[in-house]
Amino acid sequence: MRHREVVYAGIDPGLSGVLARLEVWADSGGTEVRVCLHPLPTVRAGRGSRRVHDVPALVALLREQAAGAALVALERQQAMPGQGVSSSCTTGYGYGLLRAGLAACGATVEEVRSDVWKRGIGLLAPPDGGTRAQRRAASKALAVVRAQALYPGVDLRLGKRVPSPDAAEALLLARWASLRGGGA
Repeated sequence: MRHREVVYAGIDPGLSGVLARLEVWADSGGTEVRVCLHPLPTVRAGRGSRRVHDVPALVALLREQAAGAALVALERQQAMPGQGVSSSCTTGYGYGLLRAGLAACGATVEEVRSDVWKRGIGLLAPPDGGTRAQRRAASKALAVVRAQALYPGVDLRLGKRVPSPDAAEALLLARWASLRGGGA
């Protein structure tokens, strides 16, 4: 018989972002963890391939998956050197939507910098050297490997051919939240 469910969530923001939900069930026989991965909803804007956040669907997702969580870890976003104005605006807009949606749901949220949560779960930094883009790609690849090692039965592909680094990072953020909250 299952005794208690505790829910933790992690959100890797952005237009290709993902919300990961960990449901932790504890009983006398041990602990069972269930993982749910949800891409953040977007819609096409205009005639091109440009995507924007689907605000009503995003709020519905947050209500369904994050409300009631013991802790939601939201990766803190900031403008980066060399990032264009339009890209910075899109990042800030999406981050603000997530913060507002989580607040409206009454979720308990901890905003955390990527270096803090990665260090907290033992995700090693990629080697120095190379361009910023190469170091970022190496960091994303390490996140996929770590998530697959911790949760081997979880499909990180989200309907694609290769594992999504955004899904991996969201899952690892949820793991970080669970460690902060005393879960799995």
